Amino acid sequence: MSLLGVARWLLTWLEANALGIILAALLFSSFWQLTPELFFTGVVHDLHQYASPEARAEFTDTLALFCVNPAEAITEHVPEDKAQGVGMLFELCSNESAYAALEKECDWRKSNPTAVRLPRGEWSFDSIREMDEGCTALWEGKIAGACSNLSEGMEQNPVLGPLQETCDRFDAGELSREQLSRAFLLGTFQGIGGGNLSEGPMRVLSPLLSAMHLLEQSRLLLLAALILLCGTLFLTNLRQPEKAMRAISNRMTTLGLLTLVPYAVIQVYLGIVGSDTSAFFQLAGAGDLGGIARSLLSLLPILLSRTYTGTLVAGAAGMALLGISLRLLARIVQRREQKSTSTASPPKPANPPETATKVTETVSPGLKESPPAEQPAETAPSRPEGESPPKTKKHASRSKGTGPER
Repeated sequence: MSLLGVARWLLTWLEANALGIILAALLFSSFWQLTPELFFTGVVHDLHQYASPEARAEFTDTLALFCVNPAEAITEHVPEDKAQGVGMLFELCSNESAYAALEKECDWRKSNPTAVRLPRGEWSFDSIREMDEGCTALWEGKIAGACSNLSEGMEQNPVLGPLQETCDRFDAGELSREQLSRAFLLGTFQGIGGGNLSEGPMRVLSPLLSAMHLLEQSRLLLLAALILLCGTLFLTNLRQPEKAMRAISNRMTTLGLLTLVPYAVIQVYLGIVGSDTSAFFQLAGAGDLGGIARSLLSLLPILLSRTYTGTLVAGAAGMALLGISLRLLARIVQRREQKSTSTASPPKPANPPETATKVTETVSPGLKESPPAEQPAETAPSRPEGESPPKTKKHASRSKGTGPER
């Protein structure tokens, strides 16, 4: 290969690889329409799909109990020595009538400071001593402060905040029992991510989302660069355009397959092996956030499958098919060029026909060379009559051995 051929090959390789990078940027910026709502909705759907009916029902019962009686639901996950105090505090902070009843009881205690026993009836306290402790906390503003901290904590908590909002919708009749679990998980995931994939624990995706946002803004620039590279690639291979077509086809087909093959592998895995998410619902129902974080590894196939959107799969498939079609077109162009070249100038045989050689070899040795042109025969000198021709040496030797001449 000449130096010019090496330079042309290297330039074609560089242009083709730059073209592949631009094609990848255009594919993902144009077809990967991933939004937090779409991602989390798909994950919640898969969590319910791969969980057992028993685990889903138990988790829904826990949520419904919290919406009906939050104090009882919370005390189930609190140590026994603190369960009564936590339950009472939560009941006071979440129920205005309970708080008003406490104020009324404390007003009675203020008007009867010398009483040593509680009158008959229903009271929030079991003894005067407990009443004195509770009312003192109320009068000093400790209960109001605890309720304020509890309210702020619930709003900032990634689990309790969405749960309170979901319960409000459930109590208002906006959600059915079947929708309660999905609404809570969707609100929880969005609360963990701050409503955005680039915040909270999902901040690991922030660089990727920033890059995708930049590519979306530069889509026209990428398209212009793509057209320019295709033009330079054909100019580099002006005499052999099929090479440029094959280079573009290879990049498009490879990019499409590299995008589709992982998606196909994940779907086959989920279809054959599956992913049991029952443990996730059990841990979530028990309020074990650490266990939920550890169980995310088993949910990795689900999370990865939901990073693919329908538009991305369709775009990758279309790019792969377009690359294959371009490859077939390059073959057609190459065959037409070969036909036109063979028709314009038929090739000369490299060796003479073998028949001529064979005919020449069959001729007798005496006839291989053409005889020289006929020349007039030389006339021999005249001899007198009766004189015998001169003897040759052979004849002379024979005559010597036979005797004297006659």
